[in-house]
Amino acid sequence: MRKPEKEERRRLARVASREVSRSIEAAQTLFSLGKTREAVRQVEKVTAYYKNKLGGVGGWAEDARRAESFLRRAGRKIPAADKEDGDQMLFLDIKQVEKAISLGAPRKLITLGDQQQLFETFASNVIVRKDYLPRTRPPQSSRIPGAPKEAAEIQEYRGDQAQEALQLLEEISKHRGRTVNLSLGSNRKISPADITAVGGTINRFANGYYVVLDRAQWDVLNEMRPPDASEPPPLQLSDFFVGNDAVMSNTERVRLSRTVEKDNVFVVRDKEVRLNPNQFLLVANDKGNSILGAGRAVDWGEVRAAEEITEPGFTLDIPSVGRVHLFEKLLLREGEKPEILIEYEGKKGGWL
Repeated sequence: MRKPEKEERRRLARVASREVSRSIEAAQTLFSLGKTREAVRQVEKVTAYYKNKLGGVGGWAEDARRAESFLRRAGRKIPAADKEDGDQMLFLDIKQVEKAISLGAPRKLITLGDQQQLFETFASNVIVRKDYLPRTRPPQSSRIPGAPKEAAEIQEYRGDQAQEALQLLEEISKHRGRTVNLSLGSNRKISPADITAVGGTINRFANGYYVVLDRAQWDVLNEMRPPDASEPPPLQLSDFFVGNDAVMSNTERVRLSRTVEKDNVFVVRDKEVRLNPNQFLLVANDKGNSILGAGRAVDWGEVRAAEEITEPGFTLDIPSVGRVHLFEKLLLREGEKPEILIEYEGKKGGWL
């Protein structure tokens, strides 16, 4: 370790010693007032932050032991049934998320705005692992006394959510921090008969089914059965991490397991489903129909260029007399050409 790094560690250890001591003193006051949970949280938060920052308790071991002793005593005062969201806790700072991304694809976060955006993205990805986003509160955020400005804000995860956050950090590292635009929606009106009518292939599982639809099929279904106001609100995630899980509006949990070229591979009920950016996955069970679509995967922070579909141009000469009609093909059978052939017959006084 170079000398400047050693000096920085010593400085941070002195800060840790001071701030942990202060947190214990403040917690003792809260504890004496009967505010046990607030006291425990105060010490937990500061201790966990500096342990993570320094990779241990070197240089402030005595204060760390005092903190652990206090937590053991205070913990016995909290009835098991009164603990919030179980015992597991995670206090996460932005540098941990940045490190997870950098393990695969190094990218320096230059501004605090970049860091804040990444922090918010991570929180959204953790939330959608447990529940459909509009129904779930984001994790609590707070600041650590004495921490550097760029890492002063932390996110607090407890219970099951703490485990979800740790698993997501692993997945981010594994998949090099790549993300996709993810769209989730719902439409209870669509029936198996409707899907068959537009040429969709139904794949059944216990108490439900899934089907892959192209954009034309999906557009026709929406025209046939437009969703009403009683549907859960749609969800848009501009940066959904590859490797992450998402809970759909009907509680089905799907995973974006990997990407192959421009396609995304999702896992639903242990079945792999490959989707390109112009396809949609409909998953149905006894709680309703959920719809999923995803764009092309990019590295986190990369600006997504709009993928334009170029079509050959043509010239349409509209006659000076007569009535103009518009014809459009929405669905094509296998091997069918996109041209529309119109047969007409001339009659006296007009056309049929």
